[in-house]
Amino acid sequence: MEASELRNKVPEHTIGGLDRWVNSGIPTGDFLHAVLTHELFEAFGRADEINRAAMFDIVSYIYCELPISCHGNPKKVAEWQTHNGLEGPKEGGRNAIHKGSPENA
Repeated sequence: MEASELRNKVPEHTIGGLDRWVNSGIPTGDFLHAVLTHELFEAFGRADEINRAAMFDIVSYIYCELPISCHGNPKKVAEWQTHNGLEGPKEGGRNAIHKGSPENA
């Protein structure tokens, strides 16, 4: 199945949260946070009726199309948020890497 086919199966009100998460590390709501941290019971408990019915499609999309480092466990999710997703550290922001820091050596 192509990426666009998987994406189109994710509910519209959910795909925006996933896009913001992947691109910018913007925190999701409790439902998506549970899905991203692979907390099955929590995810089903927090899902609305539409997301509950689409759970397989949401998980398939995340598994097949999202970067592996943005989901999997609470530590990976926290690190993704700290690093602002695919956009990376912001210049001069709280997550910026300073030019003289060991990370740039």
